[in-house]
Amino acid sequence: MTAQSDRSTGVGMTNIEAARKKKDIVEKEKEKEPESKIEEKKEAQVGNNGTPGNGTGNETGNVNSGLQRPDLKIKINKGKFHFVPDGHVLANVYTLFDVEKELGRGASCRVLRVSRKSDKKLMAMKEMKRDDRWNPMLFEQEVFMLQKLAGTQTYYINIQHIILLNNTDNSYEDCYMDDKNFYVCTTLCTGGELFAFFCLLNDKHKKKKKKKTVVQHNQM
Repeated sequence: MTAQSDRSTGVGMTNIEAARKKKDIVEKEKEKEPESKIEEKKEAQVGNNGTPGNGTGNETGNVNSGLQRPDLKIKINKGKFHFVPDGHVLANVYTLFDVEKELGRGASCRVLRVSRKSDKKLMAMKEMKRDDRWNPMLFEQEVFMLQKLAGTQTYYINIQHIILLNNTDNSYEDCYMDDKNFYVCTTLCTGGELFAFFCLLNDKHKKKKKKKTVVQHNQM
């Protein structure tokens, strides 16, 4: 029993000595290794941990650290409103537009006649409050609907207004959002009020009916 225990103890000591020797060899190699390589390894480890570095880890890194990769593009998180073009998410949309007149107003939105500062183009802009319960959903639906209908010869009718869409003058212009509101820009229709439009249709119907009556009388 004593011989066996001595033998096992000797084997254990041999393993410990081998581990120590291996550790000493690694430390000696580190001492010989140039400082530049050591720095590269440290930066690679930092990059893999998700902090900005030259490694192959998370490229965005920790924003709060104050370090930024110069080759990274900063994108604004638009969330579910991914359809809003880059550059159209602003702190205040009226840095791009001049308000000329308010055309209408509702509980949570209003329609404005605006002029785009870059080219003085007149447009109708629907302003929708962001803090309203339903406006985020309505904003998305209205933009998608106008984009789908743009370029077709039809009428898009909703509760508030009628918009003429045709091949030469697409109604949908653009959409924007800022800290307070959503915005949908459409072509400004200057043809008059809706009541005048119905009066015109009624006059045409009366003339057509009168003409038909005259033709029938002449045939008799």
